[in-house]
Formats: sequence, structure tokens, C-alpha cells
Amino acid sequence: MLTLSLQIFAYLLCTVIYNLYFHPLARFPGPLTHRASRLPFVLGLFRRTLVREIAPLHDLYGPVVRIAPDELSFTDGAAWKDIYGRRAGSEEIPKCSTVYRTRGAPLYLLNETKEHHTMLRRQLAPGFNDRGMRAQEPLLLRYVELLMDRFKGHCQEETDGTVRSKPLDMTAWYNWSTFDVIGELTFGDSFQCLESASYNPWIAAIIGTTTASPFILAMKHLGLERLMIFLMKHFMRPRREHHKRTREKLLKRISMDDQREDLIHGLLSKKEDVKMAMNGLLINTSFLIVAGSETTAAVLSGVTFLLLKSPSALERLTTEVRSRFSSDKDITMDTTSELPYLSACINEGLRCYPPIPMGLTRRVPRGGTMIAGEFLPENVSEMSPSPRSSLTQSVDGSFHLAVRYKYCQG
Repeated sequence: MLTLSLQIFAYLLCTVIYNLYFHPLARFPGPLTHRASRLPFVLGLFRRTLVREIAPLHDLYGPVVRIAPDELSFTDGAAWKDIYGRRAGSEEIPKCSTVYRTRGAPLYLLNETKEHHTMLRRQLAPGFNDRGMRAQEPLLLRYVELLMDRFKGHCQEETDGTVRSKPLDMTAWYNWSTFDVIGELTFGDSFQCLESASYNPWIAAIIGTTTASPFILAMKHLGLERLMIFLMKHFMRPRREHHKRTREKLLKRISMDDQREDLIHGLLSKKEDVKMAMNGLLINTSFLIVAGSETTAAVLSGVTFLLLKSPSALERLTTEVRSRFSSDKDITMDTTSELPYLSACINEGLRCYPPIPMGLTRRVPRGGTMIAGEFLPENVSEMSPSPRSSLTQSVDGSFHLAVRYKYCQG
């Protein structure tokens, strides 16, 4: 037992020394603990504080920070194009499978192979192009009008014969609105959240599923993916509930008129062309529900918060809107696109409160690559003095990099 303990200690010590002084990314700055081990990163995921911890690190160490032995975080604007943009004469930088893929789970729009991703985007395009959005505009306006009506009915309360203003939880109202809209656009049936002014049980299941994401990623980084899958299958009731309800809604949508134009019309009409089985349809529609609802509500909540914190900005935006429109009937996609200050407010909300706060991690390709003027080498296993472990290497044995924003504090 003593011998085994000494061997484990020696292994960990060698790993830390290698990460600090001999790792190909050793020249990049970062906290000693983060450069030595993946554990601080994982602990941040478990505590759900990682996204708030990275911004101060950039303030301290600069535009490139080593946040784990094999992972860099960038805030340099040039890094955005280098990491996520199309690269002349070379392949796009691939996605990190540790983050994007789970063992045994079907692939979907976010993590598909390049070939099938292109097919999926082509099939989904009719619901997201200009023609598709304009076809959906009446439905969007109907829900905006419903939201305004519900505000009028809930923004006041009467106490002892006196009518007083009543505060509203705008995050909840935005969530109810966006879930109703995305439900209608995906399944032809809303969640009736605005009507009831409450969360549909399914929405609670979806939120329960998304809040588990940091835990899932942490387990992957620890090399415990199989255990995580077992726990998800047997103990994550929200996940099972979400899957069950998505299947029921999808089957109902499939039985509808095929000529209905919505977000998944292209997938259903061409599902034979892309050889998509029911599991593929399920996971892609599930992704659309999550991606098109809570993310939008998060940005709207952030914009509202920033405007309420800045009365002068709120007054300027109010003046722009009210001077442009004489009636709510005049407010359309075309007319709102002509409001520069409104666009600026939305962009600022996206900057300060991005709906996906973590960096979208990519993997350094074979041969290495240049990111914001820094050459990053490819990973070769011979560089490691020991077999790959969760402390020194990622599951797919690669260096990771991502653009991360400096978040607004508030």
C-alpha cells in the first residue's frame, strides 16, 4: 500500500513539473494552480463559478491565459477570426470532442461531422432564411401582443382599495415568451406559459437538464464519462422527462400537414435524404428548443437590466422608439431594423451577457496553427512523460483554445 501511494505521489509530482516547465504551452501565463493541473478548472465547473473566474484572470495576465495545462483562453479580437473563421487554404479548426460529444449519444447539429453538418444546415435553412423569418413574423407579433397584454394584467395589484404597481420577474416572463414561441415554431404547439403566467412542467425539465451541463463537462475532464452517463440514465429525472415530452410533441408534429412552414419543416420533408432516424430528429429538435428559448431570454434579461441601471440610455432608447412609431401596428422586422440605438443596446447586451458564457472550445489541428500572432503546436503524445491522464491531457489528447469575453460586472 505504501509503495502504491509513493508511486501515485511520484506520478502526480512528475505531471505537475512537466505541466509547469516542459509542456508545449508552458510559456503562456496563468495561475500556478491552473498551469499545473486541470483540477481548478474542474472545481470551477462544479461550483458554477468558472465563467466569472476567467475574466479577472485576463485582467491580471493579459489577452492570452492558460486556464488549464492544455487549454488557453483568448480575449484578443483577432483570435475570434483565427479560431472560428474560415481559413484560406486550410481546414477549419475542429471542435473539441471533450466538450461537444458524449460517448454513445447521437450526433446533432452542434457536433455533427462536417459533411452531415452541412446537410443539416441545408435542411434547416428554409426556417431561418429571410423568407422563412418573414413567413413567421405574424406568429412572432402575436406572441409579442400577448406578452404586452399579460403585462397589463399583472403589473398592478390592489391592496385595501389602493392600486399599486407590482414588480415583475422579467427573466421569467422572457422565458415564458421565448419557450412559447419556439414551441410553436418547432412543434406547432406552444407551451402555454404566457397564458398561465407560469412554467410548464416541461420547461422545468429543460432548465434542469441545461443546469447539469457544467457537471457533465467536469465529469468528462476527470475521465469519468462512463460514470456520468450511468448517473444521467438512472438519476436525472428532468433529462428523461424532457426526452419523453420531446418525443410526444415530435410525433404530433409529424402527423400534421407536411406543408406547414416552421423550423423543422425541412428536416421532416427531407429526413430520408439525410438518413435521419427518430433519435436524430429527437436530439436535433431538442437542441432547437433549448437554443432558441433560454438563450434569447438570457440576452433580453441582460439588456433590460443594463437599461434599468442606466436611466439616460433607457430614456434615449424610449425616445428613439416612440418618435419612430405612432402605433404598435407599425412595429415590424423591417421597421425595427432601422433603429440604430436599439441595435446598439442589443449588441451591448450580447457583449455583457452572452447566452453561452463559456468559450466554444476548439482543438489545435495537426501541424499546429497561428492564433492572434501566437503559434500553437499540435499535440504529440511523445511530449508527455507518462500515459495520457485527466490531469495533463484532454480526453481526445489535444490542446484546447477558445475566445472568452470579459464579462460586465453587475
